[in-house]
Amino acid sequence: MSENFDFSELEINEISVVGPDKKHYTLREPTSRVSKAHRNAILKSSKLGPDGRVIGIDGLASVEVPYVAGCLWDEKSLNPPSALLESWPDRIVSKLYEKAKELSGETESHGLRSLLNEALELSSAPVSKEVLQQWSEQLREDKFKSLRTLFNFEDEDEAKN
Repeated sequence: MSENFDFSELEINEISVVGPDKKHYTLREPTSRVSKAHRNAILKSSKLGPDGRVIGIDGLASVEVPYVAGCLWDEKSLNPPSALLESWPDRIVSKLYEKAKELSGETESHGLRSLLNEALELSSAPVSKEVLQQWSEQLREDKFKSLRTLFNFEDEDEAKN
């Protein structure tokens, strides 16, 4: 059986963006290099215990800016420096992150919630309720309401009623 792949007419997914600095940019779907670096950063943020269980995270919220920087292009076809994006309001960078994930064809795009799901999928490690509670405390509440809701955990007191 012979398969042929013809990507000659494939169009790169992209949208126009005007940044808070009033400059014009293009947000494009990530290249393979950007996607690989992003997945590696997510994996590096996951801390595994001796039994292979995820026991914590460190720096997970820091993976959005480099990803957006790799997908954003200025009028000179250059990526803006991460320092520039870090000076923009978080709600803008988070929105660009979500849109870049959407342009790449990834369907789940919910900021840190998506990152946690990716970390869990990539590590293929089970996660305890206690770890999820720890993460919920560590991560900014403005990104999502609760990991408990995300993973459908109920309080033990509520479950008894």
